[in-house]
Amino acid sequence: MVFFPLYPLLIRAATPLAGGDPVLAGWMVSSVFLVLAAAVLVRLAQRFHPEIDPLMPVLFLLAIPRLLSSMPFIRNPFFFFLSLAAVYYAREEKFLTASLFVALASATRIAGLFLCVLLLVELIQSRGWKSLFSRRVWPLLIAPSGAFGFFCYHWAAFGDFFLYLKIQYNWGRDFEFAAADYMMRNSPYWINMVTDLLFMALVIVMGLLALKRLRISYGLYMLVSMGIALSTGTFLAVTRYSMMLFPIYLMAASMGSVLGRGAWMLTSVLLLAMNIIAFLNHYWVG
Repeated sequence: MVFFPLYPLLIRAATPLAGGDPVLAGWMVSSVFLVLAAAVLVRLAQRFHPEIDPLMPVLFLLAIPRLLSSMPFIRNPFFFFLSLAAVYYAREEKFLTASLFVALASATRIAGLFLCVLLLVELIQSRGWKSLFSRRVWPLLIAPSGAFGFFCYHWAAFGDFFLYLKIQYNWGRDFEFAAADYMMRNSPYWINMVTDLLFMALVIVMGLLALKRLRISYGLYMLVSMGIALSTGTFLAVTRYSMMLFPIYLMAASMGSVLGRGAWMLTSVLLLAMNIIAFLNHYWVG
């Protein structure tokens, strides 16, 4: 009910190539799209951010603490590839192609809808406010079709267009703040809560900086994404969600201080090691 269909469909399509093993198929799909995402990130930096070493954003991406990109059944690499492709074509002012990638992203995760904000801002920046009242805005109507189609499926199959939002209530995402959602049951809860809060603060600060240092559309995309995630009444997995915001890696790579970049990388690698150890011992690291 809450897992969007495109990534599972890819695993089903890849399963015959993996000898009928869906776990291996999931690993293959995630690994392939991680490589593709890295390639698009390099190209994006080369084309539109020449002041940045194009390989540095990829290094920061591969060292993030909670991506766990090569694990089976983790859709983050696939979603990250789609979001980067959408941004790249939006910057090229090919809005129809960009909207198609956003539509695929919105059929992968609800967060794909937030890319619509980025497309809209890019359209205004490239073609002016008047473009909102012309046929040039029409391609953007395709962008949310992935999520819309998923909700229509719920309506057709279960008679409830908003079933996704209702089921999310069981995960503590109810757009209400309750003390029970923040109860600390053991030490790992504290660790996850502290890291989630730290990353939340980091992403908000970087979103504000991105408005000025990178591009308005990047900063707004980050702030809208985090704002909606935080409004759901829980910090559950907020770090994992925030790590899919591509401007983070461009911002990290654009740091002028070699010491600052080194400190970021060291901290990230240590947190990655901590999360791998926790995962192998059956603790929640989402």
